Amino acid sequence: MENCVFCRIARKESPASIIYEEEKTIAFLDIQPVNAGHSLVIPRSHATELRDLSEEDGAHMFRIAMRVSEAIDRFGRSYGVKPDRKELEKTATRIRENQR
Repeated sequence: MENCVFCRIARKESPASIIYEEEKTIAFLDIQPVNAGHSLVIPRSHATELRDLSEEDGAHMFRIAMRVSEAIDRFGRSYGVKPDRKELEKTATRIRENQR
């Protein structure tokens, strides 16, 4: 969807500190984190609600979220609650480079 901020991020039309991406899913650090490592895992296809996804795509997203969560625990909690874009990019790079 053209006006959806998440679709724009998935199409790389809006900036994001991407920590994981593949054909169906993209994960990135939240620009206004509640805590260090706060990230979002979204489908590349537009879905307003979780129930809009097929069971297969929903399960895939959760598998990716588990993988991302582990990587964040190991490499991505080194910034404060109000990071700037440079800190987020540095952390995102470290997480991407160290995923299993």
